[in-house]
Amino acid sequence: MVNISNNHILDYYEDGLLDTTAALRANNIAYVGAGKDEEEAYELKVANIKGNKVGFMSFSHFFPNTGWIAGKDKPGVTNGYDLNLVTSKIKEERAKNKDIDYMVVYFHWGVEKTNTPVEYQKEYAKKLVDEGLVDAIIASHPHWLQGFEVYKGVPIAYSLGNFLFPDYVKGHAAETGIYRLNFDNGKVTGNFAPGIISGNQVHMLDGDAKTEQLNYLQSISPNATIEPNGNIIAKQ
Repeated sequence: MVNISNNHILDYYEDGLLDTTAALRANNIAYVGAGKDEEEAYELKVANIKGNKVGFMSFSHFFPNTGWIAGKDKPGVTNGYDLNLVTSKIKEERAKNKDIDYMVVYFHWGVEKTNTPVEYQKEYAKKLVDEGLVDAIIASHPHWLQGFEVYKGVPIAYSLGNFLFPDYVKGHAAETGIYRLNFDNGKVTGNFAPGIISGNQVHMLDGDAKTEQLNYLQSISPNATIEPNGNIIAKQ
């Protein structure tokens, strides 16, 4: 499962998007967040994870212009700028997939090179949780890690930064890691294993370096507690 709702998927125009989705289908890789038309772009996809049916949708709150938005007969991305549209699309897709056990929503949002979410990110996340539409929220775009929150039991990752971005990273942009979600008895919990991008490779951290990075992430995650093993729980 990959997310393709972002501000680069149409860099090579509609043909580039359609070539990408064709290649994904040819290799049996599911995708969310963009497609040949709005029906495909907003479609909820289901992954079976250890006996759980997990639904995925994705929305972009950052693209060059409204011409990127998928239409009735027009390739493009999902529109994450309209919160009412986001909630209605999730409700529509969940109504078609009533047998899913969990719902994960991905956002492409935020301000580049910042380590804290802006107000609309928090507003969006809490709105979806308050309406009971999601079990986890994951996001990216800022190129920096933006910390975590657990709101009403729902884990929120405001930005996972860069996983691997060769020849374009230093400082906070080089901070990376692996974010894991655990689905167990109706509850979702998160864990983050920190890493660093160096020599165009991802190197996982351990020892003092791991502790230092988790402490930094704690400092930018005021509404969560990050344990020494990377587990992310409600603020203690």
